[in-house]
Amino acid sequence: MPTKPVDVQDLKLGMYVAKLDRPWTNSPFLFQGFRIENEDELGQLRQHCRYVYIDPELGYDGPRFERNKPKPSGKTEPRVATGSKTGEELLPREPELRQAIPQVYQYRRQAIGFLDNVLKQVRADQSVNTGAAGHVVEGLLRSVQLNLNASMWLNNLKRRHEHSATHCTNVAVVALAFAHHLGYTGQKLIDVGIGALLHDIGLMRLPTELLDKPEKLSAEEEREMREHPESGSRLIARRDEVSSTVLNIIRYHHERVDGSGYPDGLSGKQVPEEAMIVALADIYDAMTTERPYKTPASPHGSMNIIRQLADSHFPPSLVQAFMSCIGIYPIGTVVQLNNGVVALVVGHTRRTRLRPEIMLLKHRDGQVFRTQPLLDLDKIGSDRNPEQWQILRVVNPKDFGVDVARATEIYVDRLYAKAVEQPS
Repeated sequence: MPTKPVDVQDLKLGMYVAKLDRPWTNSPFLFQGFRIENEDELGQLRQHCRYVYIDPELGYDGPRFERNKPKPSGKTEPRVATGSKTGEELLPREPELRQAIPQVYQYRRQAIGFLDNVLKQVRADQSVNTGAAGHVVEGLLRSVQLNLNASMWLNNLKRRHEHSATHCTNVAVVALAFAHHLGYTGQKLIDVGIGALLHDIGLMRLPTELLDKPEKLSAEEEREMREHPESGSRLIARRDEVSSTVLNIIRYHHERVDGSGYPDGLSGKQVPEEAMIVALADIYDAMTTERPYKTPASPHGSMNIIRQLADSHFPPSLVQAFMSCIGIYPIGTVVQLNNGVVALVVGHTRRTRLRPEIMLLKHRDGQVFRTQPLLDLDKIGSDRNPEQWQILRVVNPKDFGVDVARATEIYVDRLYAKAVEQPS
């Protein structure tokens, strides 16, 4: 539904202001697009504008919307101190990221459903449909191309016991993004995605008790685990249409350039680049995922560990390229701003690696942002004191009572509830 002009005297609480009758930079509003939440904002709009454009899809548009709108709880969003501007309430934008998440999530669900079926096929000793894997990867690639930030952010939707399907989907998303960053195109890029999606297929025959064993593995159990690249490549090699790129990834994703990897102890340039691409994506997701036998590292901390593995495990140039792709503040990193606000990094570009897009989680006094507003640090105008909205440090989510997976899940659920709401 298109936007429509409304005289400011006719504005009501709950309307979504999509456009002003003047440039946003000539107004006191922080966000380019916001829902009217209180009388102060109504007063500011009436003071600075003669008319505005509202978006009926995103806010109040008369009785029809009101009948479907949840009853107010009586609570309002806590205000946040912003230095010289105190008491300014932050309101959510409607960025491309928010619009892309539902569609990207559908591609992700398709991949996880496919891998759940692969797990059943492998355990029943049936042949795996690699042609279907190609279709799934095309969907994941479309999600990466549609909105890379949304694709990477949804990798936070993981739980302690969701290993095979969720992990392989996450690795495929990161590997596709990284391979695209390196210049891979066409079928070669699709093959990287297929290899990443199926890289751990050799593990799918092993019992969950072994995969999630909290104690140190015995020598025999370690041997079983180390057999999965070879057994996985044998399993997939049954299919004539599988490319050498896919087979290289499955067999060699645990090889390391110093010769310390397995199963063949390759070294240097003997290790195919496509296997190294997936290996970096694999170790990155593994380090950031909770397991019964380990606590997760933060995305930022994981990147520091990967940096230390340059030379010994991975080519330094490839590590540097991976860091450039993932970013200085990787998506999923929890940060504290210099105004005390705790936030989650949800998006960035090469140009905005130091000033990413963030989701506001907690005020400096510990109160939770009920609506989890998004804020693009790179687009705060000079009149809104951008020096008060800078990343001060990376923090441990547990120190601030933040569950990144849960925060992401709640946000995605809210978008879906909004998307399926139909007028009566």
